[in-house]
Amino acid sequence: MSESAGTIAGGGRPLPGAGSGPEPSFLEAAERIGARLARDAVWAGRRCTWIGATMDVVRGNWANVERTLGPDLYGGTSGVALFLANLYKHTGEEIFRTTAEGALRQTAARLDGMPAAILPSYYSGLSGIAHVCLAAADALERENLRRQAFDLLRRLRATEGTLEHVDLLGGVAGAIPVLIGAEALDPEGGWMELAAVYGDRIVDAAERRDGMASWGDPGQPGNRHLMGFAHGASGIAWALLELHAVTGTERYLETAQEALVYERSGFNAQEGNWPDLRETPVDGEPREPGWMMAWCHGAPGIGLARLRAQRLLDDPACREEALAAIRSTTQAAEQALDSPYSNYSLCHGLGSYGELLLLAADELGDARPRELAERIGRHGIDAFERERIPWPGGTTGGGDAPGLLLGNAGIGHFLLRLADPSVPSVLLVTPEAVGAPSRRG
Repeated sequence: MSESAGTIAGGGRPLPGAGSGPEPSFLEAAERIGARLARDAVWAGRRCTWIGATMDVVRGNWANVERTLGPDLYGGTSGVALFLANLYKHTGEEIFRTTAEGALRQTAARLDGMPAAILPSYYSGLSGIAHVCLAAADALERENLRRQAFDLLRRLRATEGTLEHVDLLGGVAGAIPVLIGAEALDPEGGWMELAAVYGDRIVDAAERRDGMASWGDPGQPGNRHLMGFAHGASGIAWALLELHAVTGTERYLETAQEALVYERSGFNAQEGNWPDLRETPVDGEPREPGWMMAWCHGAPGIGLARLRAQRLLDDPACREEALAAIRSTTQAAEQALDSPYSNYSLCHGLGSYGELLLLAADELGDARPRELAERIGRHGIDAFERERIPWPGGTTGGGDAPGLLLGNAGIGHFLLRLADPSVPSVLLVTPEAVGAPSRRG
């Protein structure tokens, strides 16, 4: 616990680029972040966790809190474990393997406290933790984690009567690509049948009007239906498109297309963005929507969904919307690089911009988005890593946070993807990434 940030924790080897001197590479910067996470882990026996900043609901409002991490992928121990496992695969540093395994043991010990309503969720529930176990089984060469992953997915069958949430972040939509990928790894597991249960739940929950489909938030029943990837129509439509691609079931395709029409109705050409409709009531005093630029709400997340939809549908409208999202995200990234206050988180920071740019470079065969994504990474390395200043994360005030979507694990994961684009994104988790783990060597 007392290792310097200038050495690999527990290994004694000097950290690449530590202190002043030449700017570290993307992999070296990711390694330095991983070393600090390993150093700061709090151990009890063979389990470890972290204490740090995260966002949580306090008296009905989101607030920045300091606490030990939960088990979830979004901000918990499984998300940190995913980064450290991938980092071990690229570096061979034993401390990353040891800490990742300790974090996964802690994750397993905390599962019983998770609310039943969010268990199917990728970012908040069991399907995301199962995917982490599959990825870690490959990266760490631990077959027991593969068995644990399928044990977790089997637990989802008991949740079929409590499917209240259908969105990507907290509901069943995020589980669908994981289940499709699990089918490729375990064809006898019945995972497609469960994916279809979730798809049917989404279709049945849709509210339809004028050829459009949308979904309300059970926690905000009087508000307008959300657009966007994490909570709104984009993420839900994407999950249905993935399900249609493997089943051919027309109702999944029809509902997804109706959701795209709903979201299309909200696009504002002047803003180059889609509205953030949180806290905008259907009735009562009207409120102007916000125009957040992030993975969770706005163009970066919607752009990811549209690039994937274009691949699945070959739809010119999706391509045009993807290009619009890339243009506005590019502009926002350029502006953010001129500001000393930008956060680098994956959820609603420069990391989310970079993830869209990386996918755009691959899907469009255009090197320019990747060049901008690399500029984002180098800017952060120069401003923070080289100066040994904490990277600003996505919590209120940008405090130092350990988690994946809001903090250091996610920033490190983005840098690792800049070093090796074959590392799967955690912001658009495709069935291929789940069902075909990479091979070592």
